[in-house]
Amino acid sequence: MYYRQCPTLEEYVLIATDHQAVEVSRRTEDGWTAYHAYAAADTVELVSIGVTLPVAALYRRTTVKESLL
Repeated sequence: MYYRQCPTLEEYVLIATDHQAVEVSRRTEDGWTAYHAYAAADTVELVSIGVTLPVAALYRRTTVKESLL
């Protein structure tokens, strides 16, 4: 909740440590309305800095499993 109170923050990323998953929240003109969840096979888009990258790249050289199952 504290992140959302920062007036200059446009986007924030949460990266899971127990399985390969990423959540991105994005501020729009209407407030914090954009939420995106990504799994191991997906590509994450960070609009605020113009970057896309595979979720798998974030977990390279780790032992984090792809799925909870």
